[in-house]
Amino acid sequence: MRVFSPLETSSESELSSVIDAAIEDSGVKYYKDLPVVLIDNKTAECEE
Repeated sequence: MRVFSPLETSSESELSSVIDAAIEDSGVKYYKDLPVVLIDNKTAECEE
């Protein structure tokens, strides 16, 4: 999965935690008051 976020992530482990939380919350998670949106690779490839 790819993560599209306006944030600069401080570490890979933090990014992983955001991804895990977002997947549990149907692909969208508010993290530090900003939305983190997950898009699977197949969708991203089709849009490119």
